[in-house]
Amino acid sequence: MARAKDGPDMKTPQTAVDGAGSAPVASVSKTWHSVVWTTVGVLVVLGWMALVALSWMQEAKASDDPEYDFSWLDPDKKVQVLQNRRYRKALHPMISVLGGAAANTPYRNSYIVEPRVAFSLSESFTFEGFYGFHLNSENSFYESLVNAGSNALPTIRESNSRYGGLLQWSPWYAKINVFNAILYFDWYFSIGAGVYNTTLDLRDSNASAAIGDEESNFAIYAATGHQYHINEWLKVRLDITSVTFNAPVSRTGDEKDWFTDATFTLGLGVQL
Repeated sequence: MARAKDGPDMKTPQTAVDGAGSAPVASVSKTWHSVVWTTVGVLVVLGWMALVALSWMQEAKASDDPEYDFSWLDPDKKVQVLQNRRYRKALHPMISVLGGAAANTPYRNSYIVEPRVAFSLSESFTFEGFYGFHLNSENSFYESLVNAGSNALPTIRESNSRYGGLLQWSPWYAKINVFNAILYFDWYFSIGAGVYNTTLDLRDSNASAAIGDEESNFAIYAATGHQYHINEWLKVRLDITSVTFNAPVSRTGDEKDWFTDATFTLGLGVQL
């Protein structure tokens, strides 16, 4: 979970870890291995998108040959042609289920399962509603704090669920050759709003009984992703969604700040 500035009690974990023995150090090492692999996964996804964009740029340069330039047939740009769109989605609903990793608090492993329902108003614009729920567990970084013997706890905010609506814009429809097979896909961008439900851990000591303050936060959602058309009805989706919300900085005080969480998901969709 990223935010604009650090809260006053966020320095506590660093103090606790510095005094840890070999067991906490090993636990922190496991955490960093997890962070590295997560980072690698995100870079692979972004690298794939960048590679696709680069291939489009190369094809666009190759198509600049004046021998194949027929723009003089339509100088006023009154004719719009959608070339080779094999799979259409306009005026069709689609049901999807996505799942993957969530990047929010550094003290929890968090995963999300998210059903979505979409209706395409045209080939370019789609409205999509979603409801996602999180599965959380204590990670090795949190365990290292406990093993260090410190009773002080950092501010921990768990993601519980989210729901809302997105307006999706698909400016690019393309096809690529993957292992000598033509794969058609849309590249989309989304913006929307909804609710982001979280729980703020109110404990100031590890020895205290679990106490949580449930929060319901207004949130702004932004996303980008690919939708691969396997056939007329089956789709594979790759999605990156960020959620920005305003919430209390710590368990004490009224100070609030803006936070941004993100999810990286893969799923299947069925177009009806």
